[in-house]
Amino acid sequence: MTESPVLAHGRAAKRRSRRSEPTQQTPLYRAICIGMLPLAALVIGLSWTMMRAGIDSYRAERFLQSWEAKGMPDAETLAAGRQAAEHAIERFPAPNGEYLDRLGRVLSWENADAPYGAAEAQASRQAALETYRASLAVRPGWPWTWLRLASTKLSQQAFDDEFADALSRSSALGANRIEMDRDLARIGFEGWPSLTTEQRVLTLKAAARTVGYSYPEAQNLYGLAQRAGLNVPLCWSLSEDIRAKRQICKKEGSS
Repeated sequence: MTESPVLAHGRAAKRRSRRSEPTQQTPLYRAICIGMLPLAALVIGLSWTMMRAGIDSYRAERFLQSWEAKGMPDAETLAAGRQAAEHAIERFPAPNGEYLDRLGRVLSWENADAPYGAAEAQASRQAALETYRASLAVRPGWPWTWLRLASTKLSQQAFDDEFADALSRSSALGANRIEMDRDLARIGFEGWPSLTTEQRVLTLKAAARTVGYSYPEAQNLYGLAQRAGLNVPLCWSLSEDIRAKRQICKKEGSS
């Protein structure tokens, strides 16, 4: 049966009408697309900048890993690591706690072999301290930065309220992590004469957790306590069972 010419014509007209709708809306679509161009350019630009910042940060981290494995770097390598860390911060579109912490670690290497309180190391240690402060302003809950701030204050021999706060916060936020407890004990032993009673208790608690972690950790920490002349207070703070298990403090539980 042949379709009515009238019906066929009506359906064809509807199809033409539907095809013509986008054409009628093209100016609106074009305006929307043009309006989105600045936003798209901004997104692309930020993505590119953040990618470059990430690459610089990765380079700085590789420098740090190399220095930690091989020891004190030369001046040229230090400068390259610092430049990479600074570029990461400059290129990232907002303050970044991780990148700031990394720059602080780089700066801390500049005079890592200088004695505590050395005048020639004051500038780089102060720069590291300020960078750690900036990092904590962005990321206040990160225990490692608090620990590095406390360690930097120790290197400056500045046992003030900021040192006390950093030591307390790093302990509260990072206790029971062996890397954290080990360094808390080290900072406490090295700064022992200038510590308050509360800070000494915090130190001995971190030391006890470190001793309890493993035999090698216990032996290393006991050696550190002996060099600092603190093996007696360390041993008095430990239970008889843990002393026997870790084979330390063999003479009357004190040496």
